Amino acid sequence: MTSLHSLARINRLLIVDDEPDILTLVAHDLEPIADHIHAAKNGQEALYLLEALPIDVVVCDLQMSPIGGIELLTRARALRIETPFVFLTGFGHKESLAQLLNLGAAKFLEKPYDPETLRCYVREAGDTQPARKLLL
Repeated sequence: MTSLHSLARINRLLIVDDEPDILTLVAHDLEPIADHIHAAKNGQEALYLLEALPIDVVVCDLQMSPIGGIELLTRARALRIETPFVFLTGFGHKESLAQLLNLGAAKFLEKPYDPETLRCYVREAGDTQPARKLLL
């Protein structure tokens, strides 16, 4: 029996990473649960997309240049953009975890990540959005 949670799809997903190979990998891993996947290669592009499109969930690298993940989330919140963020990082920045959670990050996952865990985290973050689209 399939649960409704496993059928939940993300309408618009934004992936932010300054490494093109990681953008491609994450998009591939999340394709089964997302209708539209947008990619940004830096925080500036991500901020533009967040202002221009109704993004449901952001999957974001923590360490990027020139705008890192924490600064991107800070700027998004300052603009009253409440989209849930799921953070990925290749660095064990445990001290960043408290800051991310204080800013309202939904989840934090270290690279290399398990694709099914990432899909679960993204679905959970998407479930916090008011109007969830279910595949029936």
